Amino acid sequence: MILLRTEKLTKRFGELVAVDQVNLKVEEGRLHSVIGPNGAGKTTLFNLITGELQPTAGHIFFREKEITGWLPHKIPHLGIGRSFQRTNIFPKFTTFDNVWIAAFFQKAPRGLNALKKTATHPEVAEKVKESLAEVGLAERANQRACELSHGDQRLLEVAIALAASPLFLLLDEPTSGLSPEETRRMMEFIKKLSQRYTILIIEHKMNVVMSLSDKITVMHFGSIIAEGSPQEIQADESVRQAYLGGRR
Repeated sequence: MILLRTEKLTKRFGELVAVDQVNLKVEEGRLHSVIGPNGAGKTTLFNLITGELQPTAGHIFFREKEITGWLPHKIPHLGIGRSFQRTNIFPKFTTFDNVWIAAFFQKAPRGLNALKKTATHPEVAEKVKESLAEVGLAERANQRACELSHGDQRLLEVAIALAASPLFLLLDEPTSGLSPEETRRMMEFIKKLSQRYTILIIEHKMNVVMSLSDKITVMHFGSIIAEGSPQEIQADESVRQAYLGGRR
C-alpha cells in the first residue's frame, strides 16, 4: 500500500526551481531514503510534505487523502511526524517538557496552556514517558535540553515526533553532526523504529543509507534522477555523475 505520494510536485522561488515535478511514492512499512548533493531539493521536498512551504504546483496525498497546501499545525493530526535538519528544541525547557508540548497539542490542538500540570492530563504524561523511553532518554526527563549531548538532542527531536503518535516519520539528516559512535547508535535506533513505522529519511552518510534503506530516491537539481534498491542505486551511472558534479 502506498502511504504517501506526490504528483508533479513543484516549488519555485522566483527563477529557481527547487523541486521540479517530483513523483514520489512511499510504501507503507518501508524505510525510504532521499539522497542527493547539497541543493538537490531534499529538505524543500520535506517542507512541502509537512506544510512548512506551499507548493507552486502539483499534489500531495497521504493515505489517498489530498493534503496539498495543508498548514503545518494540521499535519501531525494526520499521523505524520518529523525531525528537522537543525536541532529544533526548546533548550531551556526540560527534556520532559519539550516532548510534553508535542503530546499536549496532539490531544488538544487549540489548547493555550501546553504546560499545564501533568496531574491534570495523566494520559499525556504517560505518552511523554513512553516516547522518552523509546529513544532511551527516560532517565534524563528532568534535565534541561541544552544540557544534553548533541546526539541526545537529536534523539529528543525524534521523541518529540513520536509523541504525536505518528504512522509516518520524516527524519531530516538524523546523523548530522554526530560522532561515529553516536551515528552507530542512531542507526541502530532508526533500524528499530523501521519495524514499527514507515520512515522517509534524508541522509548524507552513504553507509547509513545503504545499510538501512529498503528503497532510495536520488534527487539532483530538484528532480528525481534515479530510484531503486541500494544495490541498484550503487550501480547507477547517473547517480555517480550527480555526486561527482556531472549534469544529466
